[in-house]
Amino acid sequence: MKSTFRILIFSFLILTFICGCEKSTGPKKDTTPPAAITDLRIVTDTETPVTLAWTAPGDDGNKGAAVWYFIRYSTDLSVIAEWDFARCVLDKPRPKQAGALEEFVVGDLSPDSNYYFAIRTQDDAGNVSGLSNIASGSPIAGAGIVFESGGHIYVVNSDGSHLKRVSRNEGDNRDPAWSPDRKIVFTSVSDVCLVESDGWHQEKLTTVSGWRCYRPLFSADGSKTVFLIMDYWPPREYYCDIYLMYSDGSYLKNLTEKSGPRDFDPAWSPDGRKIAFASRPDYYWEIYVMNWDGTSPRRLTYGGGHNRFPMWSPDGTKILYTSCYWEGWDQFCDVWVINSDGTDQRALTSGGRSAYAVWSPDGTRIAYESLDGDIYVMNSDGSNQMQLTARWGYETRLTWSPDGSKIAFVSGQDGWQTIYVMNSDGTDQHEVTEQWLWESYPVWSATSVPHHREHW
Repeated sequence: MKSTFRILIFSFLILTFICGCEKSTGPKKDTTPPAAITDLRIVTDTETPVTLAWTAPGDDGNKGAAVWYFIRYSTDLSVIAEWDFARCVLDKPRPKQAGALEEFVVGDLSPDSNYYFAIRTQDDAGNVSGLSNIASGSPIAGAGIVFESGGHIYVVNSDGSHLKRVSRNEGDNRDPAWSPDRKIVFTSVSDVCLVESDGWHQEKLTTVSGWRCYRPLFSADGSKTVFLIMDYWPPREYYCDIYLMYSDGSYLKNLTEKSGPRDFDPAWSPDGRKIAFASRPDYYWEIYVMNWDGTSPRRLTYGGGHNRFPMWSPDGTKILYTSCYWEGWDQFCDVWVINSDGTDQRALTSGGRSAYAVWSPDGTRIAYESLDGDIYVMNSDGSNQMQLTARWGYETRLTWSPDGSKIAFVSGQDGWQTIYVMNSDGTDQHEVTEQWLWESYPVWSATSVPHHREHW
């Protein structure tokens, strides 16, 4: 009996030892991470959202299936390369089997900004791959219209998709304009503000206490900004000067304090060395040109009407402007052009019904508005004038697409102000924003100069 008991005890100890040995010599811990992705690429970069594509790695190297992707992006190459501070994509796909084609859509990106994308992959043991190759591209080619509505600044694609409010502060936000690197500058009462085109990182560049700021505009290289500071004196008098600051908010300077009580419509030359503007030294508005720092102001036009809204040709040799006069309560306007040195001043339109002209990006055509509420286009020498719109309501505040193939404008039909886009020959006119906002002053590119009609 005792021998039998000893045999059972010995057998139990042997089994315990064997089981313990099997447990201690079980499967080895997985230390092999997924392979780094080497073929990440953008397969659609002409309109938002962007579609990324790559070949799925495996769980261990290029075998099996991983469990997680980390997708990040930035507009700064150094940030995406360092990874930790790049922006994360939240809704990530589950990895497929190794070797399968993966595609993923990244939405809500900024119009015409250049982005850098990278991916890391994780397996079920927590091993993380190395950084993928970095793919780069612009999510939209020639899209992205910024405009003001209801005291806020919005961006929308030219097909009406991805409407987004980008101003974050509550207040009277106005006068948006693009910077060359696709940020947005705008005014908020006495502040000039800057925000990325997806609404991130809004900052205040300057504050002019007790005054109203208007119409900021970047120089071509993005280093400087001009804007208006206006002060009203009752009952209807006002004073306005053109100010300049560096684009980081420093070096605030009044450029026109000696030229007259009212200076408007600043427009940068393409090389950023000069500024055209309108001033009213006496009864008539006239066109002037000065150096970027306010020195050497020179008058280009003399009498014959009120001359406003200068705009440089893309090659910097000519300046468009609108010349108007009144007979009683009736207004008459035409589009004029003058060489930037003040020579060869001539009218491009006749009949007194044309105004607010804008050069095409290549300088070969000019779009303009009629006082009757329609949009026209003509060659840069005034020939081949063609009516593009014939709608009920007032079409106004036009802006060219960066490639010159389309024109955006505000339409007042049905009692609303909504933004429309059409081809530059007038075809394919379609509404971009719905009739629930009161939209105004669309701007499509950094070279666009928004027209504002107040204060004749």
